[in-house]
Amino acid sequence: MAYIKKHGKKWQAQVSWYDLNNERQYKTKGGFLTKRQAQEWANKMEVAKDDNQIVAKDPTFAEEYEDYTNTYKIPGKATTTQRRYKYSIKVVKNNFGNISILHVCGGDPARVQTTFSGGTYSPRMWR
Repeated sequence: MAYIKKHGKKWQAQVSWYDLNNERQYKTKGGFLTKRQAQEWANKMEVAKDDNQIVAKDPTFAEEYEDYTNTYKIPGKATTTQRRYKYSIKVVKNNFGNISILHVCGGDPARVQTTFSGGTYSPRMWR
């Protein structure tokens, strides 16, 4: 069930659910100009909750990159290749930090690759 309230001149919506450990989790978003906008967001979150597609914290780009690399790129590779992938994880963590994956748009990976390949990082790192 969504909870919607007026916060100053703007509206705020909150959705709650229980995780796998049976602990209550919350997702809150504010700054809506109208109550209707808050209700629409809450409805989308309710649908996502019903489909088990909602999480309490948005993942960072670095976390997702590390998970992808460790799951799909590293297994079964030679030791040297594994080292290169682990190094690329460090580079991504250092340069993206805590940036949410929701804030990384389509142009950013190309920008990062250009930035790193022009610097001290090997272009082979981006294979």
